Amino acid sequence: MKSYIIILFALSGSNFCFGQSKTETINWIISKFNKWKVTDSRIGYSDNGTILGGNTEEPLSLSIINCNMVFKTNYSNIMSSGSYDKITYTLNVGDINKVEWVKAYNNDLLVISTKKSLVKESTVEKKTPWESSTYKNPSIKYIDRIIISFNTYGEDDFKNRILKAYNHLRTFCKPTKQEAEAF
Repeated sequence: MKSYIIILFALSGSNFCFGQSKTETINWIISKFNKWKVTDSRIGYSDNGTILGGNTEEPLSLSIINCNMVFKTNYSNIMSSGSYDKITYTLNVGDINKVEWVKAYNNDLLVISTKKSLVKESTVEKKTPWESSTYKNPSIKYIDRIIISFNTYGEDDFKNRILKAYNHLRTFCKPTKQEAEAF
C-alpha cells in the first residue's frame, strides 16, 4: 500500500517538475513574437548560413493551433517597387529538426528547419502597382525552413529562452507521418 502512495505522490508531483504547459508555452512564444518581431531585408538563406540581401520580409502574425504553427508575412522584392506577396507558412511543430540563431546584416534571425516536404508556403494575396488579387486556391510550394527576424536586445537571455521554448513545445507534438510511396 505504501508503494502505491509513493508512486501516486511521485506522479502527481511530476507535473510541477516539467515547467510550463503546452498552452503557456504557445502563449509565451506568440507574445514574444508580437513584441520583438522585426522587418528585415534578405533574399535567401544558403546552407552555409549566409543570407543575401535583396528582398524585404515583414512579419505580420504567428499563431499556433494544436501543433500547427502558422506564420504570415508580407514579402516584397526591392527590384519591383510597390509589389508584395502575402505569404503564409504552415508547419507541424513536431516536424522541426533544428531551431538556431543566425546573424546577418545586424539582424538576429531565428531559423526553424524541418524536412523540405513538411513546410507549406502559400501565397494568398499578390499586389503589384498594376493589379491586386487574392487567391482562392493559393499557389503552394514546400520549403525546408522558416526565418523570423527579432530584436533580441530587449530582454535578457532572449535567444536562449526562445530556443528553449520551441524545443519544449516540440515535446508536445508528434511528427507528421509521411505516406509511403508505392515505388
